[in-house]
Amino acid sequence: MEKRGIVRINAGAGAGKTLVVVLRVISLLMRGVKPEEILLISFTATAAAEMRDRIKIYAEDFGIDADLSNMRIQTFNSFGNDILKDRFEEFGFPKPPTVIDNIDRSRIISEILDHHNVISGLDYRNYLMETKYVYGALPMVKKIFEVVKQNSYDVEDAASVCRKVGRNLNITTAEEVIKLYDEYDEKLREEGFIEFADQETMIFELFHRDPFYLEEFGFKHIIVDEFQDSNEREIKIIKLLRDTPCFESLMVVGDDSQAIFSFKDTTPDYIINFEDAMGEEVDTINLLHNYRSQANIIDFANQINDLNVHKVMKSLIATRPAGKPVVVRGCLTEEEKLEFVTEKIKEKLSEGYNPEDIAILVRNKSAIAKYADILGKEGIPTQIGCAENVLQNCRVNAAIALFSAMEDSKNTADILTFINARLHGGLMNKSLDEINELAEDLMVEIETLDALDDSEQKEKIMEMLKEIDSNEDELYNHFLDNLEIRATVFEMKRYIQAYAKYGEKEVYRRTKVYPGIKLMTAHSSKGLEWPVVFNDIDGYENTFMKRGRETEESEEARRLFFVSSTRAREELYVVAQYIAYGPAKDHVYNRFLKEAYDITGQVMSASSVEEQLKALKKKKKEAKKRSRKKGFLNAF
Repeated sequence: MEKRGIVRINAGAGAGKTLVVVLRVISLLMRGVKPEEILLISFTATAAAEMRDRIKIYAEDFGIDADLSNMRIQTFNSFGNDILKDRFEEFGFPKPPTVIDNIDRSRIISEILDHHNVISGLDYRNYLMETKYVYGALPMVKKIFEVVKQNSYDVEDAASVCRKVGRNLNITTAEEVIKLYDEYDEKLREEGFIEFADQETMIFELFHRDPFYLEEFGFKHIIVDEFQDSNEREIKIIKLLRDTPCFESLMVVGDDSQAIFSFKDTTPDYIINFEDAMGEEVDTINLLHNYRSQANIIDFANQINDLNVHKVMKSLIATRPAGKPVVVRGCLTEEEKLEFVTEKIKEKLSEGYNPEDIAILVRNKSAIAKYADILGKEGIPTQIGCAENVLQNCRVNAAIALFSAMEDSKNTADILTFINARLHGGLMNKSLDEINELAEDLMVEIETLDALDDSEQKEKIMEMLKEIDSNEDELYNHFLDNLEIRATVFEMKRYIQAYAKYGEKEVYRRTKVYPGIKLMTAHSSKGLEWPVVFNDIDGYENTFMKRGRETEESEEARRLFFVSSTRAREELYVVAQYIAYGPAKDHVYNRFLKEAYDITGQVMSASSVEEQLKALKKKKKEAKKRSRKKGFLNAF
């Protein structure tokens, strides 16, 4: 690519997308561009950190002597955060604002609801519940506020709010909740919080007030990674950066075939129709050579992708020779599927593969526990790679227990919970006298905190909390990071109390590599790879898709199928139950399993499946009859 201009790079799976981005930066630096004149935007903070490390390594290899700490490598959100920190006073904040998390949001909304009369139509009995059929008062108000904020609605827009929220929300209830919104917004400002939607609104407001603001950054070269996951607001920011006088080049890199995050308000439309989005002619470079997977896997993935209509016309080119054929296995029952995968994994391990070489990718998190259970019974180690519930972590519970004990030192259960964490689970090995002594020591330690000033007290508390983490628990450290940013001990206590009350659904996904078969969702697998992948596509076909018609949902499901399949380097197994959902007389078959059968030259016929189901039903009936007969005879 030349130093100037706009280019779209369609980088297929396994085509070395990250390397292209890194080499673009290196090329610019070697041409004399200063690090601070480059802006590199990535989709996640983790990806941005990894990109920075890669650039640093290559810069050293090429002998580039530049201070890379001056180069901005970040997400759109962190870029927006930096802007607001720079000009926060203009928006009425006493200090640089931070994006609110779900815990503080729940706390503030609950405090507001507590100060008002009961609002008819809100479910206070199931206050925190958020399920398909029950939506408690708190999640309902949070959803209403979210819709109001994103669309700048007021009370007169109550009908529109009802349509967007759904959940049988009536206009009267919506009106009463919307009236509380200004109080919520004011409370956010008082505590120095903003929502993501606030961040975007304020940034565009700033650009409108000060059209020359972005020129101050002096970005000449902009690189956007994972561009298929962009949204309209991000496109606007890119165009504003392009329109600055100092702008020289824009390179966006992505793959529409890997656009799988529509639930995060992203769309592949902008990479597919990039010229229209930018309003000018752009260059396009296709990187289609896949260096990861063997040819059989690439051929299979290409044919899956070819079934989609809304896409950039392209196909991956395998650079590795053909290996073992892709195996597609339909099953009558979930038990049959779990047993098949387990036996195949045992077979792979006996062939010399390590557990870390194998991954099981699923559509829904609920399947992970079932695989972990059956593999655990076989003595096969597993590593869960999807988000974990934070409150199920024993160290997090110990931290909450410490703060609870600080409020009430007579709470024996909390005292013992923290002591057990300090002993790394060894409390049961202590005598009663030793336990009493440890409890007394901890109570004295807690009492001495009152003699310290706030900063000393906070430092001592963090020291106690870090002491219980002997294994550098990644999830626990994430929890501590969120706690440590609280400015005062009061704010720490308030946050902990809110976490205990509202954090039931808070999750965190580990990023480090641990031993065992990797169990994770297909969405979480993006960017990763393993020699052997078991791709469980149950759940891809679901009740949200319309039968017999291609929809946005089905095309995204197929893109997810493509992504999860291209995680495999050497062997790919596609497994699912034949029947996706529906009553016995009105089955809906898994269309994606059927497509996989067709691609691999196999036949999946409904009549054959029905015959197998009848035979299975008959077999179970006979087994049940024999069991009853045996029980009857044993009674005599």
